[in-house]
Amino acid sequence: MLLCNLGKSPPVKSKPPSTPAVPLVDLRKYPAKPIARVPPRRPPPVAAAHPPF
Repeated sequence: MLLCNLGKSPPVKSKPPSTPAVPLVDLRKYPAKPIARVPPRRPPPVAAAHPPF
């Protein structure tokens, strides 16, 4: 019977792959996020420049 359960494991594994596929896409977005973090830092200086004007 346990061997039969192992046979059912493949279907269970099919679910994990679907989730990892999403994380992989997120990982691609993470690189873009660091870039987004850089712009936020630049805006503050610009805002400070506006007050002087």
